[in-house]
Amino acid sequence: MGFEDMPTETAVAPAARDSDSSDSEMVSILRLLRKEKVDKLTIENQQMKSDFETLNSRLNDLEQASRMNNLEIQGVQERENENLFQIMNKVCSTLNIPVVEGDFERIHRVRSNSKYSPKDKPKNIIVTCSSRRLKDSILLANKRLRTQTNSKSSALSVEGLSNDIYINEHLTLANKILHKETREVARKRGIKFVWVRDGRVFARKTEASPILHIRGTCMLQKL
Repeated sequence: MGFEDMPTETAVAPAARDSDSSDSEMVSILRLLRKEKVDKLTIENQQMKSDFETLNSRLNDLEQASRMNNLEIQGVQERENENLFQIMNKVCSTLNIPVVEGDFERIHRVRSNSKYSPKDKPKNIIVTCSSRRLKDSILLANKRLRTQTNSKSSALSVEGLSNDIYINEHLTLANKILHKETREVARKRGIKFVWVRDGRVFARKTEASPILHIRGTCMLQKL
């Protein structure tokens, strides 16, 4: 048999092996770069979200501070040509709080922000007191009167106005939602006390438990 008739081996060219290896390394590098980019974007997104929540919290605090002398009154039926200052004077008379002209800087009605409020529900009354002391005195007198009459309801009865008047601090929408959600969690978990003081929401499981300042919904899991 001649040389030209001898069988030959099929060999893989070194260049082909190098090409496959280079492609595999390139894919690995691309995957690593993509992962690093995704991780970086995730961190940046989390930081932006945190910054946004912090900004919202600060704006809410500023808005609440601007309402520090305000009261919000619910349950007073609207009447044509009503005098809101006279209505407030009658409320204070029921609470035995002496007031004079100038004690209330501004009084006006606003519609409830809740989409669940009945359409025929009267607009709430916003009262801007001349001082924080006067606002606190009215809130305290309202609470004291309920205690004296052993009333289980937080409603105030004012002759000639309504038997279901509610007097509260004028909270921002965010704080109203937080207060509502805190009360709902409290009912489910047997927490006895939830209250608002100076625009802030507090909770206490029992008389012997520590007082918790509820700064956000994330804290509700700790109740």
